[in-house]
Amino acid sequence: MRNVTWDYANAADVKPFINSLYPFVVPQSLVQVEAVNAAQQHFAVPDGIAPGAFGYTKITLVPSSSGALVRVHLKGHVDPNGGSGWSYGFVGVTNGVARYSPITQGTDTEATFQTRAGEQVYLVVSGTPTAVPKHGFLDGYPENYRYPFEFRIDGALPSGHEPGFTRGTAPGGGRWHANGGGWVDSRANVASTAYVGPNAAVYGRSTVSGTARIEGLAWVNDGGTVSGSAVVRDSALIQGGVSIGGTAVVGGDAEPSGTCTSGTYLMFDPDRRCDGGAGETDVNRAHGRFTSAELAITGGSTPTPSPTPTPTPTPTPTVTATPTPTPTPTPTPTPTAPAGRSCTAAYTVTSTWPGGFVATVRVTAGTQAIDGWTVTVNLPSGAVVHHWSSEVLGTAPLTLGPAAWNSRLAAGGSVEIGFQGTGSSQATSVSCTAR
Repeated sequence: MRNVTWDYANAADVKPFINSLYPFVVPQSLVQVEAVNAAQQHFAVPDGIAPGAFGYTKITLVPSSSGALVRVHLKGHVDPNGGSGWSYGFVGVTNGVARYSPITQGTDTEATFQTRAGEQVYLVVSGTPTAVPKHGFLDGYPENYRYPFEFRIDGALPSGHEPGFTRGTAPGGGRWHANGGGWVDSRANVASTAYVGPNAAVYGRSTVSGTARIEGLAWVNDGGTVSGSAVVRDSALIQGGVSIGGTAVVGGDAEPSGTCTSGTYLMFDPDRRCDGGAGETDVNRAHGRFTSAELAITGGSTPTPSPTPTPTPTPTPTVTATPTPTPTPTPTPTPTAPAGRSCTAAYTVTSTWPGGFVATVRVTAGTQAIDGWTVTVNLPSGAVVHHWSSEVLGTAPLTLGPAAWNSRLAAGGSVEIGFQGTGSSQATSVSCTAR
């Protein structure tokens, strides 16, 4: 989710590299989904570019109105052999500053996101299998599990499916191809009869002719040629000097060499030549489409409400009695926030297993900007074994403070922190103190 804006402490190092990539890479990193039933606002990620294990799909959403409530019902095509699982969340961006929803996990789930006026909104879906798949170093695309999903949405539409949609000016001096909408370099020669899909690209002085099709996230690189009725799909790459024609199909992560006029090539394999043979066997099983009724939006999970901060307890005076009693401890006073400054903390358990769990806490500033914050989480047992975007200030109760980069929050601004713990995940109270 942070990759929507590259929201990291070292963003100043990351962004120059991102901005130096091919001009179509950044805008094309937001996948256009396919309509299964547009009238029912039912969509699917293209199978060939569905996220792999711990990969992700970013989808731009266009709210139906300013500040709309967005509701989603997302369901994945489960393959027990691949340990199928999905995690997803929403990102809202205003003036380059991102805020994040809690993460929803499961194979058939609903979630909501309250948008704000004027912000950009994204849905980010990751493949999160129940166990980490083990692959050999050279195992290619057909031997890696993918996690296709479908969803229905209310309160927004995926970009490209809203009424009156136009893509605007193509970046990098390129153009959007009339047949398919993909990015084509101004130096490329692409026939009007050829198809370049909305997520595909043709770069440099390459040629695509006949009824050839460039689909999925496939690229034709500078100097490559695709002709006849050949198909280049998925995440395949046609390099300079390579010619694909006739009835050849190049998919997966294949990068063939030489001239191919027949056969199917689905995996990066430096030892395979254009032999006209069948494609490599794909471990992913075929599936149909869900009905729109199966994806009906019935409710949806809402973000965990921020608990009411626990008031500072009044010290109990020591009472003298016979026999000598044990003094009642004096509670430590809760730090007082500067006048008018406040924050809330929303605690969400994102996953659990016997003996452990992962939780996030969304810290949100009140009506005034704050210079820092402290979150207190009362857990009945256990310990923190890993944490992120925060510093552990105490353990009983668990007390978390900001990292070096996220202490200051604008009025209404928020940041999400998280930790992995042992023991019970059921917090008895969660509070936030601003400074």
